[in-house]
Amino acid sequence: MIRASDRWQPSPPGKSRTVKSKKKHTSAAVSSSTSADISVPGPAGEPAEPEIVAYSQQSRFHRETFDAGDIDIDLKGVHVSVNNRDLLVDAHLRLKAGVRYGMVGQNGVGKSVLMSVLGNDTLVGLPQNVRILHIAQLEDRSGQRGHTARQALVAAEVALAELRAQDPQTHITASLAHAVMAEVFGAYETLDVEADEARAKAILRGLGFSEEDLLREGREIGALSGGWRMRVMLAKALFIKPDILLLDEPTNHLDLPAIVWLQSYLENETENQTVVIVSHDRNFLDAVTDETIIFRDKRLVYHAGNYKDWEETTEEQRKRKSRLKEEINASIQRNVQHAKSTGDDKRLGQVASRKKKLERMGMERLEDGKRFKESYHGSRAEIVVEQGIKTQPIHLPPPEPFNFPGGSFLQLSEVSFRYDPKPSAPMVINKVSLDVAPYARIGLLGPNGCGKSTLMNLLASALSPTLGEVKKHHRLRIGYFSQHTVDQLDPTLSALQLLARAYPEAVAAGGAGEARAHFGAVGLGADAVARPLRTLSGGQRNRAALALVTFHRPHVLLLDEITNHLDMGTVESLVEALCAFTGALVVVSHDVWFLQQVVEGDAEASDSDDEDEQRPRGVLYTVTKKGELKLWDKGLEAYVAKIQRLSAGKSLQVARNPKS
Repeated sequence: MIRASDRWQPSPPGKSRTVKSKKKHTSAAVSSSTSADISVPGPAGEPAEPEIVAYSQQSRFHRETFDAGDIDIDLKGVHVSVNNRDLLVDAHLRLKAGVRYGMVGQNGVGKSVLMSVLGNDTLVGLPQNVRILHIAQLEDRSGQRGHTARQALVAAEVALAELRAQDPQTHITASLAHAVMAEVFGAYETLDVEADEARAKAILRGLGFSEEDLLREGREIGALSGGWRMRVMLAKALFIKPDILLLDEPTNHLDLPAIVWLQSYLENETENQTVVIVSHDRNFLDAVTDETIIFRDKRLVYHAGNYKDWEETTEEQRKRKSRLKEEINASIQRNVQHAKSTGDDKRLGQVASRKKKLERMGMERLEDGKRFKESYHGSRAEIVVEQGIKTQPIHLPPPEPFNFPGGSFLQLSEVSFRYDPKPSAPMVINKVSLDVAPYARIGLLGPNGCGKSTLMNLLASALSPTLGEVKKHHRLRIGYFSQHTVDQLDPTLSALQLLARAYPEAVAAGGAGEARAHFGAVGLGADAVARPLRTLSGGQRNRAALALVTFHRPHVLLLDEITNHLDMGTVESLVEALCAFTGALVVVSHDVWFLQQVVEGDAEASDSDDEDEQRPRGVLYTVTKKGELKLWDKGLEAYVAKIQRLSAGKSLQVARNPKS
């Protein structure tokens, strides 16, 4: 058995300074959040490996004498710090066997760092009988990639050197040979090669790999794109079935069909496993989790319910509903005044409808999960509201004014596109026509590889069509946030330097004050905008990129998977900003909740009886595997239901033919 080398760690007062780890915990990919949360420059401007200290009240002796049959984790006094910055202080880490947890908290608080120290077994006090596997975000910006692999390699080299140093004549005895043979044959007898291969294929199919991919031999994982490598690692983790599975943003590189499959797998195939998930996708998190861990103020707080259940009890949610009540009250007053001045009975009916909506609003449940009941005096029960996760708001600048009399200022006309210039090569986009009008809300749906991002590149003029034409108004300004926007930014420069490079004349004319104010509007503080991008959290980098994309006050925003690497609070702030944006939006996202809010609109928030407040309802299109654009007018819920039926059908087919 390969064991990682023992690792010395600084220890707190009263603790043993030497930690000898048996390393039964593994990390399938080193967490990027060790860098996303904390990153410091090293020699020659390269990020240095962070110094992580992680310990608990449990001693080394205590963790090695746990009950072998108990896979619960209950550690008190947990302390985690990176480069002398405390992330957790005297926290209580509690993971019960068989429970699926969602972990939430702002970007940068240390969620992924905590997962990393659990997966790498660097948290002193972890029981050694529990198998923990950590699937981290794939992107690596800290120089940490391969750290676990290097440790395992060093341990293997040490073991090999020790073996080679032995004299075969004396070291290899009959009893040793018998023991090795018994271990090998015993392990072989427990294998069911055919069943294991069938299960591996079922998992890979569910995550989007085709039959051609499964039959192709000799293809190295390194040759795959980042998203597909992440799927391979996720498949390996699901196949291994550890006692505790740590998933850090598992949906980031998945399309909706793969997310639906993963959701079903976690719900139905993880019995007796403990699963901890960090995800910005609230629909996914609500569907698969039983309890919620709130990472805030250097503590871990536990809620017996999913994220939606916890959110409904928070102060932030009450503030949001309070704002909606104010908007509805204002609408009522306007309608009453209009009805009195015009005698419009229809308006009075709308007033009555809005009043009923006000009565329905409010906190629906008490902290114990019971619904409100009217008291004998007619008043509702008082509740204590938990403080929600506060997130900096995002405010987008309005589009640069210009008069446009037409109905469409950006248009694809019979556009086709192929990457391969050969005339015989297939078209990736095939005869697509699309109109983008002022105030448009357009969502593009479809599996990975169908051409959604290619279509966005064509709209942004990042690609030129093979056939057809892209028409746009000569004064039209487009802001394009692609899947690679953040990665393409120079990490050695600050947000202010990047802005000055992109818009030198505008920044020179407006000065640093205007530039800082623009970054401040998207929630990036004065300190963050002056630091190199590599030292910022993932969420801060996304905010900086959004500020760069919107500085020139675009009329159209093209957003391709913008929610990746954002915490849920930031996603909610982004939703509010996009709903208030007076330009046009074209959105690609695997996050169903995000699409529902931005494209379809929140019925509770956007339902308005005033004609001047109404906006055109968004439109959904599916991009087919042939690169064609089809209108989908049945709504997102129907689309997700369709994907679920297809996924269930495939699973049934595999169950009937397990060896295929």
